[in-house]
Amino acid sequence: MVLERRAERGGNCGEPSRCSNGIFTTLGLEKHPNKTFIGRVEKGFDFLGYCLWPDRLTVAQATVERFLARVTRLYEQEQGRPLRSAPLGS
Repeated sequence: MVLERRAERGGNCGEPSRCSNGIFTTLGLEKHPNKTFIGRVEKGFDFLGYCLWPDRLTVAQATVERFLARVTRLYEQEQGRPLRSAPLGS
């Protein structure tokens, strides 16, 4: 993940993505075309299961949906099975 601040007038690179591209080229790196997103942080973006905004961090909607689907599956698997007790700490 690369976050860049927009260059002020008279900045070194002009357009921020040009700075990144130059650094990536120098390091021998390239951006994956399907995994690259260039946009404004103010709109928020998902990264590693979270939605990042300039002023807050929330759990991404897709993460919540996967969690609920998994809990539902696990609950449905246990339906009809006899209750069992387990000693504490096991």
